[in-house]
Amino acid sequence: MHYNPQTLKQNTSAILVASAGAGVAILIGFPAPWLTGSAIAVTCASIMGMRADIHPWLRNMAFVLIGIAMGSTITPEVFAAAATWWASFALLAGSLVIMLWLCPLLLIRYWQFDRTTAFLSSSPGHLSFILGLSANSGANLPAVSVIQSIRVLMLTLVIPLIVTLLGYEPASLPGVEHAMPVQQFMGTLSVAIVLSWIASRYSLPTAYLLCGMFVAGVSQVTGIASGGLHPIVSMLAIIVMGAILGTRFSGVAVSDLLRALSAGLFVTTVVLLITAVAALLFSHLSGLPVAQLLIAFAPGGVEAMAALALMLDADPAFVAAHHAWRLVVLSVIVPIWMIAHSLRAPSD
Repeated sequence: MHYNPQTLKQNTSAILVASAGAGVAILIGFPAPWLTGSAIAVTCASIMGMRADIHPWLRNMAFVLIGIAMGSTITPEVFAAAATWWASFALLAGSLVIMLWLCPLLLIRYWQFDRTTAFLSSSPGHLSFILGLSANSGANLPAVSVIQSIRVLMLTLVIPLIVTLLGYEPASLPGVEHAMPVQQFMGTLSVAIVLSWIASRYSLPTAYLLCGMFVAGVSQVTGIASGGLHPIVSMLAIIVMGAILGTRFSGVAVSDLLRALSAGLFVTTVVLLITAVAALLFSHLSGLPVAQLLIAFAPGGVEAMAALALMLDADPAFVAAHHAWRLVVLSVIVPIWMIAHSLRAPSD
């Protein structure tokens, strides 16, 4: 690991601003304050010109810790319940198809985007994959980047507000009956980091989050470890997660932001409405809490939605499984569309 002075300054600035934002959010009673407050503060500071960044090792460590926090809540009953998730998987896939059809159509008509830019801007997730495709497809990369970043940030901020309006009370931090003993925590963390690093070499999406959850879940079910993350550790990981969301806007030109702002807010509104309809429908059919379904179906950042699931005491395995399924669906649909579009482009 190597830090140059500039990198250290940017990391320190991001964490300090994120911590201050979380503190303000707690004082005013904003839902899920450690996440939302830190994200808002770093976003505002970044737009105002602060150069902020989170070093990859710190980012990955936060993802692993959030994964461990989710995995530590898994019980053997989860595996029996998983057999019933096929219906919600199908509904989630259907909602993604609707988003990928409707949003580009409207962006082309009302914002005059070209088809590739409109489609990639509308993709409900898989951000790094989408940005990679944008850079090699002739799409308007700044527009795609800003619209996608707005979607991730706004869903992280809006979902807790909706959940609160529904009558739920998100905890400021995940609650645990007892913290994992230090030796068990260090062992779980070490194995999770190694496994995550290996999985990331094979390009597993959200490798650090999912491997952290997997290792912690196996440890809990087998009895190797017991208990959850200490609240202070959870707090630090969630603050870093909020800072990560905010640093997406660091270095973004104000002109690019303003140009894509209305489109980003529009796309976020549309996907949120589709998500809400799907969550309400499945809640009516299955009896599952609307809040849990909103978090599982919402196409926000996987790690951010995982942190929200912890603070809402939602079923972590259910939420993680549905976000992993969303990435699988997008990994199939998006390349197929890109290939089909490239094949018919000469005759357009």
